[in-house]
Amino acid sequence: MEEGITFSENDIFKYGTLKHLKDTLIHNKLGFSKAGNLNDPFEIAHHFYDTQSYGQLNRRDFLDKVKISCFSRNPQEPLMWSHYADKHQGVCYIFDEMELTEYGLCSEFGDIIYSTHIPHIHFRYPENSESLETELKIQLKPVIFTKSLVWEYEKEYRIILKKGVEPFFKEKV
Repeated sequence: MEEGITFSENDIFKYGTLKHLKDTLIHNKLGFSKAGNLNDPFEIAHHFYDTQSYGQLNRRDFLDKVKISCFSRNPQEPLMWSHYADKHQGVCYIFDEMELTEYGLCSEFGDIIYSTHIPHIHFRYPENSESLETELKIQLKPVIFTKSLVWEYEKEYRIILKKGVEPFFKEKV
């Protein structure tokens, strides 16, 4: 980065490879990964306590449907360039957090919480089965937004793709 470049506190950065440059710049498309395909074994790990002993709740199926796009609050972290930008040969996109989250892509968004502890979920079944997915979403949010403390240098920010929405961040022209 050149000296003198300043960024807004609303700026978030997405590291990427040249392979996906056309999709991002020409097609206005963001890459999303399934929650189960993330690279840290600590991610999506949790202790689950079922407060009632009826019904079969498959939270892993729910988590496997969650699609995540990861950003950083730091465009100059060498390890990020190494891990996510094709060993320093890729790109780092800049997005305005407020504008990006207003496109209607996300159901949830926010900064990652870094911790030495795996989240504990004390699940309470909703009174009707139609609310089960909503309750899962609420209860599993800490799971989706928690990573191991060793990844703190990433200063990660995540958006969760809204169900049924395509990953385009602005209208195609």
